[in-house]
Amino acid sequence: MASVLASALVAAAGLGAIGLFRGGGRRGGAPFGGEDSGHTTLLALAVRTQPDSMVAVIGWGGDAAPSAITVPSSMFITIPGHGDGTVQSAAQLPARSFAIALSNALGVWIGHYAVTDAAGLARSIDQTGGIKIGDRQVSGRTAVGYLSAAQGATLWKDVLQGWLASGPSVRAEDFQELDDLDAVAGILGAAGDATVQPFPTEESPSRLLVPAGAEVQRVLAQAFGSPTRTPVRVIVLNGSGAPGVGERVAERLIPAGFQIVASENAASFNHARTSIVASDRAARGAAAEVRQLLGVGDVTLGPSSNLGEVTIVVGEDFTSG
Repeated sequence: MASVLASALVAAAGLGAIGLFRGGGRRGGAPFGGEDSGHTTLLALAVRTQPDSMVAVIGWGGDAAPSAITVPSSMFITIPGHGDGTVQSAAQLPARSFAIALSNALGVWIGHYAVTDAAGLARSIDQTGGIKIGDRQVSGRTAVGYLSAAQGATLWKDVLQGWLASGPSVRAEDFQELDDLDAVAGILGAAGDATVQPFPTEESPSRLLVPAGAEVQRVLAQAFGSPTRTPVRVIVLNGSGAPGVGERVAERLIPAGFQIVASENAASFNHARTSIVASDRAARGAAAEVRQLLGVGDVTLGPSSNLGEVTIVVGEDFTSG
């Protein structure tokens, strides 16, 4: 437990101040591959290049125009079901896991995902005759070469802007993983005039690159037009030993306005029933909502905590349900 709380403290320092965006997800979690509920339609994009992956969120919400936000691969996040890591490490996971991790990190439910590599992006760029970067028309090979250069992360914004403006070709063979070909094509096709901006970050006291607190709310609200709600910070501990618990919990809680600030194993795997602990009386309502979303669990009042309002020890009643 001590190691969990230590890692949670680091994560909370960088992520706890983020206001969560509510995409209107249904109770029990929004489905990947279907239409997002509410008014926000978003795509998590990863291009697995060397030495670092290029990551972005693309879409729009409500009356907002299409927008794209580039996310630095070195940003430190909590990856539900996988502990703490960077966006780079999340981008190497299966695409569904990557999208859940990015949803949790940004505080906005991302309903669709697409993952490609340098060769796939180059093919897509060449399908439309190249892209314009500055005053130059460049081929796919040249564009992905920019991303592999020393300043690749800086040039990612320009490459993404040019690719979106070209009306990208979306073919299944150019992507390693897609949740829904038509949905991804629709999002990318509508993003030709998207404004591309960087995700705001700052350095934590432990010198990790983390989301820049309240600035994240402003940027995401401007980009995607989603309403915000005060974040409810949740610590998730796997008390059953079953794989994938953190991700399953996250996809139920994130659409409802919760954020996982730590995701680790419990001290033991012999928990038959799920325990949902409110850190104080003010958090009992949030704990009861967690109980409703998970469909299992006993709600109790525990000691006050600065790490999260609710701690969940996931038992066998959830994993066997």
